[in-house]
Amino acid sequence: MTILKVAGPWFDDQEIPERTFTDPPDSYMLTWKWVRVEKSKKGVKVSGKTDQGADVTLEAEMLLVAVGRMPSIENLGRENIKVIVNSRGTIKVNDYCETDESDVYAIGDVIDIAWLAHVASTEGSMVVEKIEGKKVEPINLRLVPN
Repeated sequence: MTILKVAGPWFDDQEIPERTFTDPPDSYMLTWKWVRVEKSKKGVKVSGKTDQGADVTLEAEMLLVAVGRMPSIENLGRENIKVIVNSRGTIKVNDYCETDESDVYAIGDVIDIAWLAHVASTEGSMVVEKIEGKKVEPINLRLVPN
């Protein structure tokens, strides 16, 4: 197995978490750019360039592409209100998606709850009903598949 890090703060390059793999990776390429992926006799061929510009080609039976997401909380105007950002970079809310600022709510990818479209939709509906003065119940996260 070879780990190819394309971009972003996946993990500290000095602290690659080998303990999370059943079989540790054979090698790492921590800075490189995708150029092409194509089918090959062996399975798949991945071509790219290192950060020094050298061509690299790897062949494997399978290719797993994994992406991460980060909350996008910049340029929301939160600097002038009492919205707290936690250590994960998400906005702190209570069970009703209320922030520490009165009448300011946060839902979806900016809070520390399952980042799923149907969950965000339910959060939005709950917030609207709460603003309308209706009695609402917190979302039961035990019922959310993950």
